Amino acid sequence: PRSDQAIDDDDGPSVDPGSGALPLALVAAAPFCFAAGTIILVGAGPSFLTVVGACCCLLATAASSLLAYVVFTSRASVGPVEPWAHAGDLTSKFDWDGSRPLRVLFMTWGSRGDHEPNVALGLELARRGHEVTVMGYGTHRAMIEAHAPALKYREVRDDNMPRVAAALNEEGADFLGIAGAFARDNLRSLAGQYARAAEETGADVLVGQCVPLCSLAHYTAAQMARKPLFLLSHDPINGHNSAAWSYNPGPNRCADHGWLANVVNSRVMGVVLGLTAFASPSSPARRFRAEQGLRTPWPLFEVLYPKTIASIPVICTFDRTLWPRPTDFSEHWVLTGWLDKAADAADPSGVKTWVASRQSYGRPVWYAGLGSFDHHDRAAMSAVLVATAQRVGADLVTLRSTVSDDLAASPPPFVLVAEEVPHAWLFPRCAVVIHHGGAGTSSQVIRSGRPGVCVPAMRFQSVWGARIADHGAGVLLEQDDLLRAWANGDNLLYEAVGKALAEDVQAAAHRLADQSAAAPGTRKAAGVILQYARDLAAQQRAAGAQGGAESVWVEDGGVRAGPPPGGLAASTRPACSRRPWACASAADHRRAYPGAGAGAAPA
Repeated sequence: PRSDQAIDDDDGPSVDPGSGALPLALVAAAPFCFAAGTIILVGAGPSFLTVVGACCCLLATAASSLLAYVVFTSRASVGPVEPWAHAGDLTSKFDWDGSRPLRVLFMTWGSRGDHEPNVALGLELARRGHEVTVMGYGTHRAMIEAHAPALKYREVRDDNMPRVAAALNEEGADFLGIAGAFARDNLRSLAGQYARAAEETGADVLVGQCVPLCSLAHYTAAQMARKPLFLLSHDPINGHNSAAWSYNPGPNRCADHGWLANVVNSRVMGVVLGLTAFASPSSPARRFRAEQGLRTPWPLFEVLYPKTIASIPVICTFDRTLWPRPTDFSEHWVLTGWLDKAADAADPSGVKTWVASRQSYGRPVWYAGLGSFDHHDRAAMSAVLVATAQRVGADLVTLRSTVSDDLAASPPPFVLVAEEVPHAWLFPRCAVVIHHGGAGTSSQVIRSGRPGVCVPAMRFQSVWGARIADHGAGVLLEQDDLLRAWANGDNLLYEAVGKALAEDVQAAAHRLADQSAAAPGTRKAAGVILQYARDLAAQQRAAGAQGGAESVWVEDGGVRAGPPPGGLAASTRPACSRRPWACASAADHRRAYPGAGAGAAPA
């Protein structure tokens, strides 16, 4: 065990959601008021107006009752609760005792930005001696297999996700309807693949993602395997139940929209997904869960009910400076900051060599990439990028998925088109980073200390660009505005880059990078998973022995055995406190790490 492996219990800055007493009172009183109005109207005698009035009041009563239900049940994340206590049977087949490596299965879903943090966290767990399997799409297989044998790769097939992602970016697309259809029709395939992988790899714990579109499959697979589930949340737009801030799709911003709006915003996706995916008795998703003996709760058919997800450990990797931890977050939701790994020495696309050769001439280097999905006009974007770089005399590194086939086939000397780029290595060497606002890329831009120009590839990605711009560390340029102006002969990208290169913006980018670098990131995320697993193993041993366990606590990064300080009574079982890693079995610690004293830090 090394001292730098102790778990940092600081979640960074926090924000208080304030009091919601008045909105709660109004919402709670509304059904009774409407019911009273209905009685009065009906009592006035039968007539067309009173019947219409009564129907309106009944509808209003139903709507306000639903709002009251949403508000009151959304507060389930407040207060201490044992991990996985409200998540059903997720621990009965957990049989790890700490004497062998923990077997971890990452159930990846999504883009490159969803695969990279799983690789980073998997490598840290493997470095500590544990066995890690990372499931991923075939398009990102090389990223995972490059780290064999530390990481084992298993493919997950999902032909619908790219089509859904493209549809969600279409003008006037029914976002919630498309999301619900995806959850309804894909659950059997995704959850089945994840559950089979868990069985075949003998996984002790499963790691999924806190994204409404895929967390349903991850949770269902964990229920099928009866193994503990951890979720990673890379984006603040996901449904984190809080009254402090939320994602509001109207203004397309993640901020404090007011107490009641925050509560409703953080709940709406789960409610809509539940109704669209499970309300119909013939729903494929509902039938699949029934076949597995899993219950689909009512009245809103939310499988990941607020109380459920509040008891599941969630590792939030979005930047703690941009979105501080709300004080009403579940005790099991931990903010770590982005999950980084050491820069790869390999240079398969020749990016490092090309950048070094161009910088030897004193020319500034830019990066431009609009993500791993095809959500833009490649021909127009290629023309804008080449013209802007040529105008200012800059060299440009860009992604193959960003530019047209013609540019990729014969780029000018000052342009390098690469299939993949090493973000952590490249971004700090760039004068400016033009990016699409994905959670992973935005986090790397923040860590690099370089100013960014965010050109969102998907509408909701404006959240990152706007928040970074609020801190003065970058510029937000909507893609539609950029392309519309380009068609009319104006180059908004040239203007945006000029703003990003201003001295005050560059200084703000450096400050933001320094603040972000203070987050413990991968080290803390790995420590949280391991300590939850050790705590659960200790609880199961204590329950099996029908006796207590010698209590320990964390103090100044080290473990101290014996009775707690300050006259506090020791628990007869190693139950979790507000932070599960602050309580474990001393015997478990000694068994897992023979030769390590009771004062050694947990690895």
